[in-house]
Amino acid sequence: MAVLRFNFYAKLKIFASIAPPLQSPELADILGKHWEINANMKLRKSKKVSLKNTLFFLGLILNIVVVKLFAKTVISPFTILQLYLIPGLISYFIIDKFTKIELSIFIKFVYSTVSFGSLFTTLLLFINLNFKSSENFKIVETKILKKGFTTRTRQPTADAEVDGIIKGFVFRKLKNLDDYSSIQLKLREGTIGWNIIEQSKLLK
Repeated sequence: MAVLRFNFYAKLKIFASIAPPLQSPELADILGKHWEINANMKLRKSKKVSLKNTLFFLGLILNIVVVKLFAKTVISPFTILQLYLIPGLISYFIIDKFTKIELSIFIKFVYSTVSFGSLFTTLLLFINLNFKSSENFKIVETKILKKGFTTRTRQPTADAEVDGIIKGFVFRKLKNLDDYSSIQLKLREGTIGWNIIEQSKLLK
């Protein structure tokens, strides 16, 4: 029994002699560096998440701008879809290869399309509307193909064909379009080539 007790105390003394003290400068320096590395990693991750959320939120806002520009531009919805999907696909593969965003394939594609597709579409429509556009106007008259109302505000709407594209119009100052059969449009060629609707007038 005495031998076992002696061995126990001997091992305890040896362990105490080789173990570094808890308050040693070396241990404090190691712990400080470890804490600093963890803090930097968390800060970088937080910045990446913040940037990702900012881009997505900006894309959602730009969707509203796209709707406004689309209303003034003679362009098909299919072309708008292409303008969203092409940069969306390109940015998806870039994000998937060079970043570590932990999202599913579908969510990552939606994120890329909303964030970068909306930015690209807004940029092209804005350039077409405002930069070095033609000052030559043309007046065209087109028949109303379909009449209706907006879902929420019940404002009268009309669908008409312009340059081979079915375009929707909203007339906020009228109660209905019963007395009208066609629309007169004042068009201007945009910078990229898509016509701009400068003015619309109902005709009986």
